[in-house]
Amino acid sequence: MRSEAHSGEWIDPARATLAPLAEREIVVLGYGSQGRAQALNLRDAGAGRRVRVWTRPEGPGARQAIADGFPLLGGDDLGCGDLYCCLLPDELHAEFLMRTLAPALTAAGREAELCFAHGFSLAFTSLGAAARRPPWREVFLVAPSGPGEDVRRARLAGGGVPAFLGVWHDASGEARQRAIGVATALGSFAAGVFATEVRTEAVVDLFGEQAVLCGGVSALLAAAFDTLVTAGYPPEMAYAECIQQLHLTVGLIERHGIAGMRARISPTARFGDLTRGPRIVGAATRSALRRVLEEIESGHFAHEWVEEQRRGAPRFAAAEREAVANPLEAAGREVRRRATRAVGDESRAGVGGGGDGPGKTGGEPPGGAPGAGSAAGENPVDS
Repeated sequence: MRSEAHSGEWIDPARATLAPLAEREIVVLGYGSQGRAQALNLRDAGAGRRVRVWTRPEGPGARQAIADGFPLLGGDDLGCGDLYCCLLPDELHAEFLMRTLAPALTAAGREAELCFAHGFSLAFTSLGAAARRPPWREVFLVAPSGPGEDVRRARLAGGGVPAFLGVWHDASGEARQRAIGVATALGSFAAGVFATEVRTEAVVDLFGEQAVLCGGVSALLAAAFDTLVTAGYPPEMAYAECIQQLHLTVGLIERHGIAGMRARISPTARFGDLTRGPRIVGAATRSALRRVLEEIESGHFAHEWVEEQRRGAPRFAAAEREAVANPLEAAGREVRRRATRAVGDESRAGVGGGGDGPGKTGGEPPGGAPGAGSAAGENPVDS
């Protein structure tokens, strides 16, 4: 496989500033999890002249935005903004921005800046070329490395989640500074802002979702569950041991890294990790990972996804139905019901006792699993 270096750098936190957003009319497009979090953070930070929201008037996002005190934009005043933060689902970007928002700006005789939370539609769809032409003056990326709930919670606690920053189009020469302003308002400089290329963010984000955070983890958990059940072990035990306890290990890795996690589990679990793990992820898995990365880099995955949507997503819907019907879901509901009743919080409901990870010995109290980027566990940009 072709090897190519992709550069990037951490931006000095001393460069954090809201000044590039001064006097901007900021419009947040979409009011799902990420849209709501970013709109609230922008407003709380005092970014721009004001922050307004556009979302589907009949959707739940509109009701929530009104409840949160945001003025909603209608079709007539859609072209009034200076900076648009596009937090709609990826599959809606090209249609809405090219056929609705761009004509509205042109009709109003305005040019504007455009900020994305994920680089997919810029790097892999027809929007990428269109976004380098008027009415777009600047197009850039500020991608928080976590779901909207975490973006908001961290900001309220005086911190933030890390973010990737990249510039796609810069006719004004100020796009990078404008992106720094958005990252500042979101609170990301408290955790770190990493400057990279938009396409690099898109590739790494998609690969992380497919190979590990969503696809890889889900497939491994299902295979482990099936292996135990097929061998005659109770489904409830298979779910409890292989799936329900995962957040304990992830919490340790989040706080201490992989080596730190191993230092906090039992010697038996650690020996099994080091000797059996490489057999699970062997040459065949590594080859599959390379193929997945190649499909993303070449645009094959993006083409497949766009074509699937064009056809009404029949394969996607069938795969979702099959996944929901997996026997592990029934076993999981029962395990989670009992664990939630005992612990009182489903997000923390582990099973077993004594330790904070596999092996049940050692360590400090467990922590929660982190968010999995722009599309793990929720649709972070649902309108």
